[in-house]
Amino acid sequence: MSNPDKSSENHSKGPENPSLSMASLGAGSLRVPLTLSFFAGIMVPLGFDPWGLSFLMPFAFMLLALATDRCGFRRSLLLGWVFGLGVQGASLPWIALAAKNYLGIFVLGDPGSWTAWLSGIGLFILWWPLSSLGWGFCMALVSMAPEAPGSRQRIWKCLGVF
Repeated sequence: MSNPDKSSENHSKGPENPSLSMASLGAGSLRVPLTLSFFAGIMVPLGFDPWGLSFLMPFAFMLLALATDRCGFRRSLLLGWVFGLGVQGASLPWIALAAKNYLGIFVLGDPGSWTAWLSGIGLFILWWPLSSLGWGFCMALVSMAPEAPGSRQRIWKCLGVF
């Protein structure tokens, strides 16, 4: 139960939600671009064969361009890396299967064993953050391009990623 006197005190002191205050905008302003980048990354593999939702891919790159709008080198590197985590994470079934088959055939000699499955998933877990770093470097390099106003900059970012 809440005390009516305390609620009136909270309203008189300022906003009840601290994330809406101007002092905390610096820390909370990265949450939305990180979320946009991650979900944009998830959209990319959905455009490929098992799912076939190819109409999502242009939206994914546009979301990435919006998330990295007016960002510097380091922030674009972070947002691109998070985008890559989404791309590679949603590609887990393909990559784990390919790694399982390769390790099972050429290293273990038995592609259907549990050891091959575990080594394929383990290889993916090791490979996932490093392979995502390529997307981060791509976005960091695209962010070094000269500034263009508004949507023109976003279009050039999308073309730069392609």
